[in-house]
Amino acid sequence: MAPVYIIEQQASFEASPRRAQSPDVSRQHFEFVPFRSSRRSCPGYTFGLQVSHLTLAQLLQGFEFTTPLNMPIDMTEGLSITLPKATPLEVLLNLRLASKLYQ
Repeated sequence: MAPVYIIEQQASFEASPRRAQSPDVSRQHFEFVPFRSSRRSCPGYTFGLQVSHLTLAQLLQGFEFTTPLNMPIDMTEGLSITLPKATPLEVLLNLRLASKLYQ
């Protein structure tokens, strides 16, 4: 049983922008094992990160994302080691600009 004074002294959770900072990929983090795990790190990890950021930015800039029937996204987790979504995500992509501008 935890002492009452410890529970009372705990600060309430506050969302701060510092919690959402980008992780430092130049050090050893287990989230980035495919890129950098030891002395034999991937020489193109910075290029890979830049390409993935650019691809995501182009998708976000070029399309509007909606769900079928504008339903809210179900964020419940399934049961597995990799925690898949309980219901698959269905997304509709609509061009932001006129289609002749993309040719």
